[in-house]
Amino acid sequence: MLRKKKPRNYYLKIDTKYVSYTEKYVQFSYVQTDNQTGEKKDFDYKVPLVETVCHFGGTRYWFQCSLFKNGKYCGRRVGVLYKGGDLFGCRHCYELAYSSQKLNRRDGMYSLFRVLDAYKKIDKLSEKAKRYSYGGELTKKQQRIAKLQSEAFYQYRHFQDAESGREGRNKTV
Repeated sequence: MLRKKKPRNYYLKIDTKYVSYTEKYVQFSYVQTDNQTGEKKDFDYKVPLVETVCHFGGTRYWFQCSLFKNGKYCGRRVGVLYKGGDLFGCRHCYELAYSSQKLNRRDGMYSLFRVLDAYKKIDKLSEKAKRYSYGGELTKKQQRIAKLQSEAFYQYRHFQDAESGREGRNKTV
């Protein structure tokens, strides 16, 4: 899977091809055009593929990051490559973080953000759910919705407790 960082000021057309069974790699050939200057850069390089055996049979292919960071070869086995600079690489080389890693858990609003996130997931699942129950039992989607609702309720209570504690500390006698 390939992903590009959002802010970009270029146009990118990628042509990838798996070339050899003996020498496993993906070859990236693309032209990157800068939108501001119109300058075109040609890229043609190989990213090695690593094969692992799955527990229940079969194999899985991974990208092996081919970037250098601080003069040291990365070589991490990753499932997703990101385009942060001119080349595709792992999130560690481009110092990308998941949105959940950026949240301050000590912030009093963290629990409220978790509630809003849970309700967003509930809305998505509710749109996909076709039936409420089957054979007298809740469907798996309805079970997930119920679990998310209980987590949202718990997080909201946590938020209320934190707010009431904060109000008690701010009162002057």
